Amino acid sequence: MMKVVLLAAGLSMRMGRVNKLTEPIAGSCLLEIAILNALSYTNDVMVITGHDRRRTEAIAGAHGVGTIFNSGYAAGQETSIRAAAETVDGPVMILPADLPFITCGIYRECERHLASHDVARPVFKGRPGHPVALSGHALTLYRAGTMDLKDLARQLDHDFYEVAADDVIRDVDTPEDLARISSLLTRQ
Repeated sequence: MMKVVLLAAGLSMRMGRVNKLTEPIAGSCLLEIAILNALSYTNDVMVITGHDRRRTEAIAGAHGVGTIFNSGYAAGQETSIRAAAETVDGPVMILPADLPFITCGIYRECERHLASHDVARPVFKGRPGHPVALSGHALTLYRAGTMDLKDLARQLDHDFYEVAADDVIRDVDTPEDLARISSLLTRQ
């Protein structure tokens, strides 16, 4: 099994004053759901923390998951990806922690596509989804270079494969998204 890195350092600016990852949702929170989903695939899970560090580290610790603090989190998601790349070895899957429908099956499918490529990423109706899987070679190049992950992925041997369900893109950016996702999760 590969490593999974969950990005949980962001400011959640579109959410107002709420940290979407730690807000109660369907008897849990988005970060806990993402951790449990990742743990259903592998025991090698890390959470990148930043904003609201104490709460995100407490949630990760409660599940025996390690954390990496990104002191530059306010500069954006790419800094969290860099923090992961500097700390973990490949192959690895990286994704934001606000995607509660990424299941073990999605992780396995992504790993299968990575087997013969440097980068694998699911796509739903032309829209890039998650997770992004990187081979050890891709991670080494990313670590050494100045390109962002999207540009590097396009230059390497990649497999951006189409999927039938929108689970790979259903994330939470606004309070309305959180309410919609909470409703869906409560019905499950």
